[in-house]
Amino acid sequence: MGISKELTEKNISQNLAWLICLIGALFMFYEFMQLNIINSLSTDIINTFSISNTELGWFSASFFYANALFLLPAGILLDRFSIRRLLIIASTLATIGTFIVAFSSHLYIATLGRFLIGACNSFAFLSAVRLASAWFTTDKIARAIGCMITLGILGGVFSQAPITLLLKFITWRQCLLATGVLGALITCLIIYYVQDKKDNNVKIIENSQRKPFLQELGQVAANKHNWLAGFYTCFTNLPMAILAALWGNLYLKSLSLSQEQASSLMVVLFAGMMIGSPLIGYISDSLQRRRSPMICGSVLLTLVTTILALNTSNEMVFLGFLFLILGLCSSIQVLGYTYVTEVNNAEVSSMAMGFSSVILLTLCALYQPFFGWMLTYKNHINSGINSIFMLNNYQFTLFILPISALLSLIIALIFIEPFESMNKMPQ
Repeated sequence: MGISKELTEKNISQNLAWLICLIGALFMFYEFMQLNIINSLSTDIINTFSISNTELGWFSASFFYANALFLLPAGILLDRFSIRRLLIIASTLATIGTFIVAFSSHLYIATLGRFLIGACNSFAFLSAVRLASAWFTTDKIARAIGCMITLGILGGVFSQAPITLLLKFITWRQCLLATGVLGALITCLIIYYVQDKKDNNVKIIENSQRKPFLQELGQVAANKHNWLAGFYTCFTNLPMAILAALWGNLYLKSLSLSQEQASSLMVVLFAGMMIGSPLIGYISDSLQRRRSPMICGSVLLTLVTTILALNTSNEMVFLGFLFLILGLCSSIQVLGYTYVTEVNNAEVSSMAMGFSSVILLTLCALYQPFFGWMLTYKNHINSGINSIFMLNNYQFTLFILPISALLSLIIALIFIEPFESMNKMPQ
């Protein structure tokens, strides 16, 4: 009876942990939807505000700039204050930012709203990782983070084909208003379900006992693996940041695909990452290895992105398979996030995650307009306000992806294996 009761209590505790973490990850779902929705709304936004593709790139990238700017402060706050309260505040402000974009009459007002959404996104992923590290043991963290990322990516799926379909019946502003209402509902769920926990796995130091802020920041910055993990996650995330978040539909249109076909392929790309994130986390946890799966993932990502850059086919079956594999390979980035939690002391884990994510988001914010500039640099045909780029322009510019994947491989070779060499990690 005693053993049965203990097992029952353990199951209840595990179920509660999953419920809390997945509800918390709904905010990541919402933010990922807002991050990628510009891909579906790009044509309408260009026509409404009479802007160029480069200006569209800067507007979309304002999300990344805000995210990069606020990631480190978010990590500091999450190490010191209630995760639940910070999630509620961030979710509320992100919803307000969505309404600002929806009602904006000028591009700079819309950019301000998107900047606010991006700032709140700083708390989305970091709070998800913080919840996972608080409610799960070390041998389950990678798969928990993988499942939470999958839920977040589902928001990206909803921002593609479903939004494209919705735009047949309503305007882009009404579409954003609908997502704003969804944000309000998610905020209510967070208020009702999410709880904080001071557990045995993550020993949270009381604020009065903490080291000075600058000393903790210096500790985080001195750990070279935080820098390496930031670059690794950026280079493996680029297919999502460039194709899924902004340029994917326009690239596929250069292959003479329709808007609906392009959006469907974006869903396939997200589906690959949704499958890959928990799968890679499970495999890595089971093998008790981080470095070797990261190396293998980078090799495969280099091969797939090279094929993508050379591709001229518009065959849907081939493109569907290619984008599915691309999403699977890109999901190797989940181990970069897990890696950071394992090479830092618990009391600075959120700060370290924020530090690495600043590198990730800053580079992504630069890559989006840089990609647009590279397209413009290559000869293009002007048609009114929009620049209609030919396929060879995209082929030229898409070589950014295999080059970056190759860089991620070089970084993965430098990593130390946490499971075997924890005593070698700088603390």
